[in-house]
Amino acid sequence: MIAVAAPSAADALATGIASGVGAVRVPGLAAAVVDRDGLAEFAARGRADLRRDAAPSPETVYRVGSISKVVTAIAVLQQVERGRMGLDDPLAAHLRSASVTCTVPGAPPITVRHLLTHTSGIGELRRLGDLAVGPFVGLAVPPHGSLPDLAAYYRDGLRTSRAPGEAWTYANHAFGILGLLVADLTGREFGAYAADEVLRPLGMTHASFRLTPRLAERLAVGYVRRGTTWRPVPHWEVAPYPAGNLYASVTEMAQLAAAILGRGGNRVGRVLDERTFALMTAPDEHVDPRHPRMGLGLWLGQEAGLAVAGHDGGWAGFLSSLLAAPEAEVAALAFTGCDQQVPHGVAVETLRALTGRPSRAAELRSMPAVAAAAGARLLGRYGAPSRHLNLAARFWLDLAEVELGERDGQVWLRTLVGPTRHGTVLRDAGGGLYAYEGPHGEVTFVEPVGDPRGGAPALRIGFERYPRRVGPSLRATAAAAAAAAATAATAAAVVVLRRR
Repeated sequence: MIAVAAPSAADALATGIASGVGAVRVPGLAAAVVDRDGLAEFAARGRADLRRDAAPSPETVYRVGSISKVVTAIAVLQQVERGRMGLDDPLAAHLRSASVTCTVPGAPPITVRHLLTHTSGIGELRRLGDLAVGPFVGLAVPPHGSLPDLAAYYRDGLRTSRAPGEAWTYANHAFGILGLLVADLTGREFGAYAADEVLRPLGMTHASFRLTPRLAERLAVGYVRRGTTWRPVPHWEVAPYPAGNLYASVTEMAQLAAAILGRGGNRVGRVLDERTFALMTAPDEHVDPRHPRMGLGLWLGQEAGLAVAGHDGGWAGFLSSLLAAPEAEVAALAFTGCDQQVPHGVAVETLRALTGRPSRAAELRSMPAVAAAAGARLLGRYGAPSRHLNLAARFWLDLAEVELGERDGQVWLRTLVGPTRHGTVLRDAGGGLYAYEGPHGEVTFVEPVGDPRGGAPALRIGFERYPRRVGPSLRATAAAAAAAAATAATAAAVVVLRRR
C-alpha cells in the first residue's frame, strides 16, 4: 500500500474542484473522495435542480453514463468465474439471442475479450435506420419511449467490417451485446441480474439500469447552456442500456469505487474474487504505462506516476467520472448535470492532491518544450485511424487528423476542430514520449512509432496510431473547405435571386 502523503480529504477535494472546474460555468457539481469503506468526503457546488433551488447531496442521483460499463463488465466476469464461459471463447458459442458477424474473409472469431476491450470491430450504429427518427435515434430512446428488450433490439444482429483485434474503437453496442450475453447465460433480464448479483451485494441498494420512481425523486436535472441560460435537457434513455443507462446516487457510486479499491469487493460484499478482478486491470496492450490502456471494462493509466483505473460517462445533460488508485486505496468521483467537460479534471486533480502529486498544469510545465530543430522528424500531417467502423462518415475521420508544425522555434500540435485547433506546444516527457495539453486540460502522451531507422511514420496518441499523410496542411484544408462553402453559398444565393 502507498501511504497517502497529502492534505485532508476535504482540502484535496476543494483543490480538485477549484483546479478541475477553473473558470468553467456549471449549474451544479457533486464530488467525493472514496476509501475502502465507501464515501469519505463530499462536496458540492451550485444546484442539482435550478427550478427547485436544490443543492446536490450525497443522495442526489445522477445518470452516470458509461460508468455503467464497469457494472456490466463485472457481470460478464462473474460468468467466467462461475465456469459458464471463457474470455477467449468465441462469442457465437454462448450468444443465442443475436449474432455478430464479421464480413472480413478469414477473420478470426470475435471473442468475449474483444467486446470487453473495444476491439471487436463493432461500430457506433446497428444499421443506417438508426439515424432516422423512430423508436430509436442513434443510441437513444426518445422521450416517452421505453427501454427495449435486448433480444428484440438486436434481433437483426450486428455486422462488422473490421477483423476483431485489428483496431481499437469505442463500442457501446459491444456492451449492449455483453448484457444480452449475460441474459442468455443466466436466463434473466440483464437489469434484474445486475441488480441482484452486482449492485445490491455492493450496497448499491437503489441503483438501477431503469429509472424507478424512487430514483426519479432524487434525480439531478440535466442542462444544456443556451447563451447565458441553462435549459433542461429532455429525458432520453440509452437503448443499449448495459452500456450507459445506470442511475445511482453519489453514495452508491462510492460503493462501486470502493469495490475497485477492494479489488472486487467492499465492506458490504464481494462480487468478484481478487484473481478475477486482476483480469479487469490487466492491460490489453503492453505499451508505455503513461499511455491510456484498456482493461476489461476499465480504463487504465497513470497520473504523475500513480497507477489509476476507472471510467468516465456522459449522456444528454450529464457527465461523470470515477477514478481509483488501488495501491493508494483512494478514489475520486465527480458528477455534473450539464455537458461541461469538468468531472474528469475534478477527479484527476482531487486524486493528485490526495496522493501528493503535482497538478496536471505543473506536470506539463516541468516538461521542456520540443525545439523545432530537435523535433524536425516529427513534423507533418497525420491521418486519423478509423473511429466508426461501420457506416463510417469520412467527415469525422478527416476532422480527427492532427498536425505537428513549427511555431516560434518550437513544435506545436493542432487539430482542425476543438480546443487544440489553435495549437498547443509539444513537450518532451522523457523515455521517448512527448506530451501536450489535451482538449480538456489533460496530459496527453504522444509516441513516434513504426520506423526502426528513427523516423516517425506514425504517432501513437492514446489508444490509436495516426499514420503520416501527404497533402496540404490542416490550415490549408480548412481554408479550402471554407472557400468551397462560401462558393456554394454564393451560388445558392444567385439561384434564389434568379428565381425571384
